[in-house]
Amino acid sequence: MVWIIRLVAVSLTLHTFVIALALLLGQRLPAGVLAFSSNRTGVTDVYLLDTGRGFAYNLTPTPGNDNYPAWSPDGQRIAFISWRDSRAELYVMDADGGNQRRLTDNTSYEWRPAWSPDGRFILYGSEAEGALQIFRLEVDGDSPPRNLSGQRRADCCPSWSPDGQQVVFVSGSAGTGDLFLMNLRGSISGRLTDNNDDDLLPAWSLDGRSIAYISGRYGNRAVYVLDLATGTARNLTGPIYDCLAPAWLPDSRALVFMAYAVSTWDLYQVNADGTNLRRLTFGPGDNRWPSWKP
Repeated sequence: MVWIIRLVAVSLTLHTFVIALALLLGQRLPAGVLAFSSNRTGVTDVYLLDTGRGFAYNLTPTPGNDNYPAWSPDGQRIAFISWRDSRAELYVMDADGGNQRRLTDNTSYEWRPAWSPDGRFILYGSEAEGALQIFRLEVDGDSPPRNLSGQRRADCCPSWSPDGQQVVFVSGSAGTGDLFLMNLRGSISGRLTDNNDDDLLPAWSLDGRSIAYISGRYGNRAVYVLDLATGTARNLTGPIYDCLAPAWLPDSRALVFMAYAVSTWDLYQVNADGTNLRRLTFGPGDNRWPSWKP
């Protein structure tokens, strides 16, 4: 029995080493790699997970907490939020964890970055002007962030349309969070949901046809998918899990999300039609905020 345990430990180490070596050599990562955050070491860091084998590699082994990773459209960089300077700031790094660079410098709270399809801009939530609002920042430019929310005082969770012309986001101005559309000037161009409970964390599919989001309209927070052509929404996860943070796979046929189903937050995958629900992580600690590599 001891030799089996040792063999498994060696296997885990080898597969983690394979991911690390691929990153260091600039080679393509294995198919099915996603970024996520985990507190398995006692500090929250950003990890890469090989979903085929279930092995993870820590990209940000720093003293401060790192969270909310988001892949760039070309798969070369990851944006994330870090508390390493005693406040939540927006950072970007290469896919191997190198060249970590702070993009914001505020005393406020920054939250949930989202890349533009061309990779030039990042949208994120910030309380820089006193309330939670959506800002746009040019990643490699010197221009200051632009507030897209204007006078709206409760905006968050932006996600770009694949053509880069619209943004779906959450606004709580009416008391509960609902999904809205805005153009690149920040003007509201449509409302997608109107419920008595919060609809949160939208994610636009890369084929442009659907928007996944979280809703607690029937008790638990579940993953829903809104068909933009018909306006109908479907519950993918039912009443079992408390779910958050849906993120599409590149082919728009499946999603990953985080769920509190047993005693920790873990990552799950489900097809866009609600079939083939499977668990991707089994601890240790909480595994949250997935972002699938393009």
